[in-house]
Amino acid sequence: TVSEAIGVLNRMAISQIPVTDESGHIVGSLTDSTILNKLIDDPSIKGVAVQAVMDKPFKFVGLDNTVDVLSSLIDRENRALLVRDDAERVHIITQADLLAAMTN
Repeated sequence: TVSEAIGVLNRMAISQIPVTDESGHIVGSLTDSTILNKLIDDPSIKGVAVQAVMDKPFKFVGLDNTVDVLSSLIDRENRALLVRDDAERVHIITQADLLAAMTN
């Protein structure tokens, strides 16, 4: 539910998450700003399935992309990026990650 997703975002101190189906396939995304805007419009959505309020999935990128390329792909429409590592695990790349990479 949306309420459970809010709990995950708060507990993990993150602002966006990919949404998966029962078989683990990524089917969408959810951001704190999307949830907030929808809650303001309709507070009753807390009990609704995440799939009813989710946005499109984050884009996948390759492991070999540079910070410059990655930063050009993150914008208002694409709040985060996803990448699969060599073990096929999915990781999320955010603006905060890019900022950290550029300042280290």
